[in-house]
Amino acid sequence: MEVFNFRFQNNKSNKYLWYGLLSFFGGLGLSIALMIIFDLDSLFLFFTTIILSIGGFILGLRKYLIHSKSNDKITLQEDGFHSEYHGYVSFSDIESIADFGIFQAPPPSMKIRLRSGEKIVWFLSPTKTKFNSEEDAETFKSFTVALGDHLAKYEQKQVSKPIVNVDHTDLNSEMSIPSDNSEAAVETTTSDAIYTHEKLSDQVKNVHKRHNRAVWTIPFGLVLALISFTRGCGADYFKNKRQQEFQQIFAGSHQRYNQLLEKSRQVMDDYVPNLGPVYVFSNDPEIEIALVPDIMEDETYGNLPATLAYSSQGQYLRDFINNPENAEYLTVFIHPDNELQFTGKSRFNMLDSTETWLYLRFYDINHLVNPDPYLIADSTMFSPLDIRTGVAIYEGQSIKESLENSILGLPMMLAQAKHSESFKIYLTGAEKDQVSEALFEDVRKELNALLFGVDVDTLDFQTKIFNLKEQ
Repeated sequence: MEVFNFRFQNNKSNKYLWYGLLSFFGGLGLSIALMIIFDLDSLFLFFTTIILSIGGFILGLRKYLIHSKSNDKITLQEDGFHSEYHGYVSFSDIESIADFGIFQAPPPSMKIRLRSGEKIVWFLSPTKTKFNSEEDAETFKSFTVALGDHLAKYEQKQVSKPIVNVDHTDLNSEMSIPSDNSEAAVETTTSDAIYTHEKLSDQVKNVHKRHNRAVWTIPFGLVLALISFTRGCGADYFKNKRQQEFQQIFAGSHQRYNQLLEKSRQVMDDYVPNLGPVYVFSNDPEIEIALVPDIMEDETYGNLPATLAYSSQGQYLRDFINNPENAEYLTVFIHPDNELQFTGKSRFNMLDSTETWLYLRFYDINHLVNPDPYLIADSTMFSPLDIRTGVAIYEGQSIKESLENSILGLPMMLAQAKHSESFKIYLTGAEKDQVSEALFEDVRKELNALLFGVDVDTLDFQTKIFNLKEQ
């Protein structure tokens, strides 16, 4: 038996969202109707109704967020599967298996329709959300593959069973078994689910194929970062564990593909220094910063023959080699253990439209937090505190205001450095993001003043400059 554990979004909770919307609009509509019918002119009634309507909507939204997060544990068996959420499902009870339309649910979501008319639904997203992680999505994809294999075996077993016909005109007659010449009749009289339409196993395979086609790009920056840091991190960089991993990834690869990778590294070495310096102000003396291109990768290459996979991936490298100026370059933290972490914006400034950006990061390797407090209870799954946000610089807005707008409770976050020696603070800015040395210095001074304001000793903080072009 195969077992699969994953989290998913429970679609049954959608009713709470509808209840909240109905409460909001229904309450307002009822208030307006009463005021018109009875010719009332009561602000008290109107505002009371608004407060109750908003309260009903918030309550519905809260129940939706609580009840929409679910776990499932599926155990595949010979003739069906057991789901801790949906119960036992026999293969013989399944009528059809399909994914969702492009405007209904993202892959790898899937729905199973039973002959009874009941629907079994799993909503998942390929990226990390409040409902599932990327690992959950990959586990669910593995489940769909295994489900297709089990269904194929089940269908084969059903075909191999002989059809026994009873002559009801003579109850004393013996049961007759069709001869070899009636093989076609056997096939057409087996399970309707198999031969009246597409096989269930084929339906699952089609769902899995569409899942792979739908999510077709992932950042390729991590692999290319290992290539681009040769000059910045020294010759010893590829002599450690990362070198072995890199060699394993590309072991036995096509000669042309290796040539493209080598050419990509040369282009990066030549072009990246032209992007200008990158500044960092931090109390982590061992941190290093680099710029790497964010090149997209076709995730389906693992399902293709080797020559097609190399061709597919090679196209992205060719585009970068021919036009490196068109690539988006990301600022990356390089830790002493060669762990790579990217800067990024947060929900506080994701939609800001300025062209001038700096980035803040707060990291504490000794402070483990629950990545999803609603579902995860096992402390072994906790991860170090790692909060990142962008600092949007606008003309006419003070630098202090820009820093405070970057994250909620900035002084409280900065004060953690006073209570924990392992709490690290990083302020980064790059010339490619319209950050000059003078601007970075102004922001650094303002951040330093905020640190001083919460009694944080800044003697351990220092400014470093990376990606300087060799003269």
